[in-house]
Amino acid sequence: MRFFSIIFLSHVLIFSYFSSSSSHAATPHLCQDDQNSVLLQFMNESLSEPNPKLASWKPDTDCCSWEGITCGNATGHAITLDLSNGYLQGTIHSNSSLFKLQQCLTYLNLSNTRFSSQAPLQVSRLTKLVSLDLSFNMGLSYCSISGPIHSSLSNLPSQKLISLETLSSEVPEFLVNMSSLVSIHLRDSELHGEFPTNFFRLPTLQEIDVNLGIRGTGFHGKIPESIGSLELLIDLDLNGLNFSGPIRNSIGSLRKLQNLDLSSNHFKGIDSDLLRLTSLNLSDNSLDGVINYSLFIFPLLKVLDLHENRLQVLPPQLPYKPSPFLKELDLSDNVLQGPIPRWIAQLTSLEVVYLSSNDFKGSMDLDIPNSTFPQFQTLVSHSCNMVEFPTFLQNFQNLIELDVSNNRIKGHIPTWIWTRSLRFLNLSLNFLTGMDQPFPNASTPLYLLFLDLHSNNIQDPPVFPQDAHFLDFSNNSFTLVIPADIGSYLYNAAFFTVAGNNAIVLEVLDLSNNNLDGTIPSCLGNFSSSLTMPRVYAESLTILVFNGNQLEGKVPSSLYGCQKLEVLDLVNNQINDIFPFRLENLQQLQVLILCSNRFYGQIKHPRMRNAFPMLHSFRSLHILDLSSNNLDGPIPSSLENVHELESLALSNKKLSGEIPVQLTSLTFLSFLDLAGNNLEGAITSGGQFNTFPPKSYEGNPMLCGFPLSRKCRVDEEAKASAYERLLDSDPRIEFDWRVAWIGYGCGVVAGLSIGYILFWGNGIFA
Repeated sequence: MRFFSIIFLSHVLIFSYFSSSSSHAATPHLCQDDQNSVLLQFMNESLSEPNPKLASWKPDTDCCSWEGITCGNATGHAITLDLSNGYLQGTIHSNSSLFKLQQCLTYLNLSNTRFSSQAPLQVSRLTKLVSLDLSFNMGLSYCSISGPIHSSLSNLPSQKLISLETLSSEVPEFLVNMSSLVSIHLRDSELHGEFPTNFFRLPTLQEIDVNLGIRGTGFHGKIPESIGSLELLIDLDLNGLNFSGPIRNSIGSLRKLQNLDLSSNHFKGIDSDLLRLTSLNLSDNSLDGVINYSLFIFPLLKVLDLHENRLQVLPPQLPYKPSPFLKELDLSDNVLQGPIPRWIAQLTSLEVVYLSSNDFKGSMDLDIPNSTFPQFQTLVSHSCNMVEFPTFLQNFQNLIELDVSNNRIKGHIPTWIWTRSLRFLNLSLNFLTGMDQPFPNASTPLYLLFLDLHSNNIQDPPVFPQDAHFLDFSNNSFTLVIPADIGSYLYNAAFFTVAGNNAIVLEVLDLSNNNLDGTIPSCLGNFSSSLTMPRVYAESLTILVFNGNQLEGKVPSSLYGCQKLEVLDLVNNQINDIFPFRLENLQQLQVLILCSNRFYGQIKHPRMRNAFPMLHSFRSLHILDLSSNNLDGPIPSSLENVHELESLALSNKKLSGEIPVQLTSLTFLSFLDLAGNNLEGAITSGGQFNTFPPKSYEGNPMLCGFPLSRKCRVDEEAKASAYERLLDSDPRIEFDWRVAWIGYGCGVVAGLSIGYILFWGNGIFA
């Protein structure tokens, strides 16, 4: 899928969802009382567990407003029943309440449910059905779907569409007796043998969809010539059926055919008249050499997909004028070479072109001056061996998406790239070094939503489009400071990284491994002395990573306003501050890594006597790393309040005193590092402390007891008795063998922290 298409498709789907919800809510109360009760009875018969899809099915509401139900405007009868993707299972018995709707129900969808193989036999009693979908029904016996028990479906006199997807046998013979069929869907099945020529005895067929995708072994040989008898056929999808040879006149004789998908077969050429097609997909076949010129002169063609073949050259000339309606052309994943011929300019309706993964060997420029495609919107040409920008693009005033990533383009980014219509721009993985002047600035209107410049060698200041959602400037050579008004440019950003630069930042903010200096930026307020960021960051930021820089000063108080923060990583900086006790306000904080800085003093609130009095508020904390700082004093016993703690690193400090026995209540603790301190006395035993290796305690010469070799002089039995008393007083303390040693050191904990959130936790990538 194309990234930009996904963005806008998601917007369309969201709009459609709310539009349908609004219209659904406005449905007049038409449902008849008897049908209300019938539907509720059927739900109770078939529901195996609570189903969110049927949450709207309530006795005191109108069934015409229920999800999956559509009523006739005039009668109020339920004419559509869509139970797909639900937790429905069992057998539809002959006395099922469903059959009380047999005089009105015209559409039934039981796909992605678990009804038994008796379902088709019973639903055949719904004699008014026009459309039946039993696809992906995990309760059906696939191997018997063509057997006698299912032949009853042919008794549906009005049936026009049937979907029996995911079959694992031959095409059911009974289908040929369904004389009213208009559409047959057999997608994603495992069909084999001879292609079912019995289809061709169904004169009413307008659509055949036997797309096997990657599941089926397919058929063998060629498309039967008798397919030409389907005079009403409009849509034909034979994807992945293993056909070979040329596309012959049997297809060309289908006078009403508009949409043809023959992708993922073994066709080598075209010997057929396909002039009436509006959409043609020949991708993933065995086409090679010069592209057949006839493909470009079909007068009604709008979509042509030839990707993933072995095509080498576009026809240099055409004997006739090319299609005036062609909008989308996909030539990606071939071995095409340039230049692109002049006749391409005559495709005046062209909007989208995919040319990725070809071999243009330098230039992909059109062999014409000042070409203009008034409707052109998308060019995707990554991995094409280009060494320069396609300059003809500067004339495309409506360009929305441009992807020329992973090429060999050198030099500067041209000024014309920053067209006001562009929404998606990917120039990553090239050899770009800068930008042509004049640079885009605050007065240059940029409407980019996606900007990817990573892995170049750009030294000029980065461009910050005001509405961008995705910005990747990583692995370049940016050296200048980020502008003071960065907040106004990144108001809508969900992903922003400048990692791997020399630059002087949202759910993910990754500034690791740079040469940042000065004070740590705030989530609100000042970003040093003048840089500001808007309040929206405090409302959305979940991951903040500043490790491996040279930040100094104190942790800014404004950071404590980032209420959704889950990961705070300040590893390997020069922050000089007391323990940032106000982080207790971040109720969702799961990972806190402050190691290798200059934090000092005891681990406590500066105005309170007891150490760590705030830690009872860190209820979501899983990882805490304070190692390699200048902290001193005892290990606070109040750590027992951090019940979810899994990793604790307090090494290389000046901590003293005994290890609090209360820490044995941390039943999820699987990593402990107390090395390099001044701790003394017997190592606490019991709970998870029975699982930690000697490395957890090394560098504490006054510690003794298991797992160290130094024996303690204290009365071990007395200590064990004390632990038993503590166990009796606090039932939370119990031994748990579920976990074991998982790592060691500041770097390991830092890696585990990000991995935890990204892959197992509740972070933005979970």
